Amino acid sequence: MKNLNLLFLLALCALSISCHKEQISPEPETAIADINLFPEYPFVQAQKINVTVLKPTACHKIEKVKVSVVDKNFYYDFLVGSETDACIHVLREEVKSVYFLPSGGGEYTLNFYINGNFYETRTVAISG
Repeated sequence: MKNLNLLFLLALCALSISCHKEQISPEPETAIADINLFPEYPFVQAQKINVTVLKPTACHKIEKVKVSVVDKNFYYDFLVGSETDACIHVLREEVKSVYFLPSGGGEYTLNFYINGNFYETRTVAISG
């Protein structure tokens, strides 16, 4: 009986050693790939800014953009989430347009976030 228990224990150990966990590769990071804007504008008017967001997978999307302004500081927060339906996308990049509306001449700071995490700052000068 001892030999049978020992044989069972050895078989169990061999089985557990041979079954190794498959490592799950980490999900790619979300990032801002490009911000398309001019560093100087001659007029005080609304300016369209195209922001390219690199999503973790093709099954993620930009669900919303939160914009807040404090003095001459603009904050753009791109909220990225995963789609619940079957995704058919093949691209991880998504371009989202946001607007910059200066209140007068001077230098403005544009801050870009994804899901509340800071990614990049750009400075824009307004002449008029």
